[in-house]
Order: sequence, then C-alpha cells, then structure tokens
Amino acid sequence: VHTTTQGAEVVSEALMLSGATGTMVEDRADIPDPDKPNGYWEIIDPKLIEEKGAVSREVAKEMAERIRAKLGADLGIGVTGLAGPDGDGVHEVGTVFVSLAAPGETFVRELHVGNRRTRSYIRRVSGNYIFDMMRRYMLGLPVIPE
Repeated sequence: VHTTTQGAEVVSEALMLSGATGTMVEDRADIPDPDKPNGYWEIIDPKLIEEKGAVSREVAKEMAERIRAKLGADLGIGVTGLAGPDGDGVHEVGTVFVSLAAPGETFVRELHVGNRRTRSYIRRVSGNYIFDMMRRYMLGLPVIPE
C-alpha cells in the first residue's frame, strides 16, 4: 500500500480479515508520515507530482508500481485523492484515484465519491474499490468493470 489518507482505511480493513495478521506485517506497508518532509511521496518522483499534481491518475499508477517493486510484492496498490474538507483547486473533494499494479499491467480507476460526504466515508469507499479491484484480479475478472 502506498497512499495518503485512504491507506490507513485499506490496511485497517485488511487486518480485519481472518488470517491477515499472518500475511501482513507493519513494515510491509508504506503509509507515509505527513509530518516528515516529503513524507507522502518518498518513492514518487517529485517531478511527476509537480507536472501532474498529487491527485492524478499518473501519480496513483506510480504509487502502486513503485510500492510493488520496493516490497517485491505480487501486487501493489496506491490511493491518492481528496477526502476534504478542502479541494486542491483542480479536483473537487471526493475525487480519488485507486490503482492496482500486477505483473505486466497496472490498473487505475478514477472515483467521484461526492463532495458532501465525510472524510471517513470517502476513505471507506476508496478502500472498498481497492478490495474489489484485488478480488477481480485474483478471480480473473476484468479489474475495472465496464
């Protein structure tokens, strides 16, 4: 997991699954510390963020691909978005990009959860989409339904 606000929700929900504590350990997740300089983006090229913006399809894709490579994992996920209360001047609150990096392919989905939703709701919905993408990938279904 490489993410901003939404990552805590994904990891929290993953740990609720039976047997998850045996397969997911704290040091295998990369939930950046916003209090550290460049804390959110330690593995993301700052030029990409400057060019595309932190909330973008390209950054979400890079997050998933880089965390997968960094951890040597089968799958990597990335989430970036605006959970509020403020927007970024480009996207409205509730805009989220979720991504799944798998061998040979990365999937990115743009969500518009709604600008009148709570931060908690936006994080929860983002996490649900990530779990659905992983489920679909593992079952051989289209990762992003048409």
